[in-house]
Amino acid sequence: MLQITRYQPKLLPSLTRLVNAHIALVPPCWTLTDAQVQAVIASAGKLWSARFPDEDETRVYDAFVVEGDRVRAAAQWITYNDYAILLWIFAEPGADGALAALLEAIVQQAQGLSAVNTNSRFAFGVGWFGIPPVWAHLFKGMARAGFEVTERWVIMHAPTADVPVSAPPAGLTLDCREDAEGDWHVTAQADAAEVGLCEAWEIPPHFAACDGFDRWITVEWVGVADGSRGRGIGRWLLSEQMRFQRARGFEQVMVWTETDNAAAQRMNRALGFVNGPECWTLHRPLRDAPANLSDNEAKGERR
Repeated sequence: MLQITRYQPKLLPSLTRLVNAHIALVPPCWTLTDAQVQAVIASAGKLWSARFPDEDETRVYDAFVVEGDRVRAAAQWITYNDYAILLWIFAEPGADGALAALLEAIVQQAQGLSAVNTNSRFAFGVGWFGIPPVWAHLFKGMARAGFEVTERWVIMHAPTADVPVSAPPAGLTLDCREDAEGDWHVTAQADAAEVGLCEAWEIPPHFAACDGFDRWITVEWVGVADGSRGRGIGRWLLSEQMRFQRARGFEQVMVWTETDNAAAQRMNRALGFVNGPECWTLHRPLRDAPANLSDNEAKGERR
C-alpha cells in the first residue's frame, strides 16, 4: 500500500537506487553512494549558496511515496518568493500512481503560491536546469498533472584534448583568473575593457567521491559584448578556456545551451562538442501568473 511520508534515514538505500537509475542516463553518468545522496538532501537549497550569497532564506520541503521501505517516488522543493521550486524529483518507471500522489502532495503544499516550477539547477546534476526528457515517465506524469514546458536546453560535452587553436581576434588580449569560489574567468579585453567572457565552474562537491570527479569541468557562460560580436571572440574564448583546463588536468568539459540557439551549437561543435540529452524546465500554474518567468520573478531559474 502506498503511503506519503517525509524523509527518514531508513529510506536512503532505496532512494539511492532510484537516484542512480535516473542520473546514469545523463553525463557524466556517475553512480552516487548513500552518503552522497544524503549530502544532497541535507544541503537542499544551499548547494549553490557560495555563488549566490545574497539569496534570501528559503523553506525546504520533501515528500516520499513509499511502499514499505521502498521509495516509489520522491521530491524535494523550496518556496521562494511566490513559487514552489522543485530541486529534484524521481519516480520509478511504471509507478504512475506514486508519481501522481507525489505531484498532488507538492501542489497541495504550494496552495496560495502562483506556481510550481523546475526552473532550478537540478540538485543531483552538475549545474544544468530542469529535467532531462530521457526520463520519459516523469514527463508523462507531470504533463498529466498540468505541467507545461517553458524552456528547452541541450547538454553538450567534449574532450579537452586536441582543441583546435583559434587565433586571437585583432586588437584583443586574453586574461585568465580564478575567483574565491574556484571559478575560472577567461576574458577578452580591448584597451583594458572587457568585451567577452568564458566562465568555467568546477563540479559541485557532492560528487567528489565519483570516479572522474577531478577530470570534468563545466562551462557556465560564454558571452560577448553587443558591439564586438561576429569576430570569433566567443569561439576563441571557449577554446582557450578548454586548453587552459586541459593544462590543469581536466579531460572533459560540459556546457548547456538553448535548443534553438543554433549559433552557439555550431560554435561548440566546431570545438568537438557533441549533443547529449536535453533538459527542459516545467511550470504548473496554481493561479493566474505568467508561464515564462524572469530572473527577478523566480530566482530559482538561475540557481
